[in-house]
Amino acid sequence: MIKNLLPKSLLGRSLLIIVAPLILLQIITTFIFFDRHWQTMSKRLSGSLAGEIAIIIDTVKNQEQQEREEIFLLVEGKTGMKVKFLKNETIKQKINKGMLERSLAKAVKERVGMPYYIDGDTYEELVEIQIQLEDGVISFLTNKKMLFSSTTYIFILWMFGSSLLLFAIATIFMRNQIRPIRRLAIAANNFGKGKNITNFSSGGAREVRLASAAFQNMKTRIQRQMKQRTEMLAGVSHDLNTILTRMKLEIELMKENDPDKNNLSSDIFEMKKMIDGYLSFARGEGSERTVVKNLDDFLRSIVSNLKKENVRISIETNTNLKISLRENNFKRCINNILNNSFRHAKNIEIKSKETASGIEITIDDDGIGIPKESRDDVFKPFFRLDSSRNLDKGSVGLGLSIARDIINSHGGEIYLKDSNLGGLRVLISLPI
Repeated sequence: MIKNLLPKSLLGRSLLIIVAPLILLQIITTFIFFDRHWQTMSKRLSGSLAGEIAIIIDTVKNQEQQEREEIFLLVEGKTGMKVKFLKNETIKQKINKGMLERSLAKAVKERVGMPYYIDGDTYEELVEIQIQLEDGVISFLTNKKMLFSSTTYIFILWMFGSSLLLFAIATIFMRNQIRPIRRLAIAANNFGKGKNITNFSSGGAREVRLASAAFQNMKTRIQRQMKQRTEMLAGVSHDLNTILTRMKLEIELMKENDPDKNNLSSDIFEMKKMIDGYLSFARGEGSERTVVKNLDDFLRSIVSNLKKENVRISIETNTNLKISLRENNFKRCINNILNNSFRHAKNIEIKSKETASGIEITIDDDGIGIPKESRDDVFKPFFRLDSSRNLDKGSVGLGLSIARDIINSHGGEIYLKDSNLGGLRVLISLPI
């Protein structure tokens, strides 16, 4: 449950590591401040005000009214506290609910020791304290600021303000640290899909620079090996085709009535076909660069160039999406799948659609299909079905192997399933 609530990104988790202790520290600091500092200061200020009230009451308790008024004016001038005497009045009864009222009530009770009434609700910025005397009530009206310290709000403001500032600085710093990791991830993903990687540079912390350097070295080695393999296969292909050409010339020089001439010609044709198929599989994606194509137009152009008698092909694609691919390789992949369907089906349907994770292309036919237990095997090089349906009849068993190799090089997957038409469904999933 807690795992599902945690941030998924490295930036989010890094900030959580920074913020969690910061929030905990603020909670502890706030608790200690209010439990110790705030209550102590409030108690002292309330005690000081209650002491002033007790001195004033002791001073005016036995004075005449005129002398009392003079003392009240003196107190107001010196302390800003308004004092008046309400003759023959009695105090109200009220339960002190507020923190300020409870603190002041406790101090008045200790310092004055007379019946009292405290009103902190009637006035917004003032508090009234009434003390019961024998001949009336003395009312004290003073500012609430005299009962608490402004350092409370200043402390809270500085605490949260500095926390927000530190959080902003940490966010900027972590973004700068994570940006090289994202660049590395994007570069690795693009390289895996066969896309061109330009302007990639390592940066960030030492560990990230080491990972970037390792990726650069790996990319260079892979590209060098692919180039060497392509060059080697090109040389092998040239040498083998040279030998086959000489053999063809020797066959042509044979007599027309020679019974072995047709057999040898057929063997050479099959040999050339096998060599070309093997070289195509071993060459893989080669050095072809990716181009951006409209998927709908690209699939329609492939279908328009493939026509076979007694086979109906329908295409339904309205994604209008542009996709980055290696044109010739991807065309070969689709052609291999369709050629397999041509050998066994009368109806073929091609559809494409956009999904949450990318693009799906489905190719359905009404052929015999492939048993579920053999669907993984048909992707193996040179594997051929000997029963009901032979996908590579007339070939060397590399059609689907090449197709899967091409799809994987584009960062996608290829699956074989049951078709609604009764035959085989080939599902191609590609990222956008």
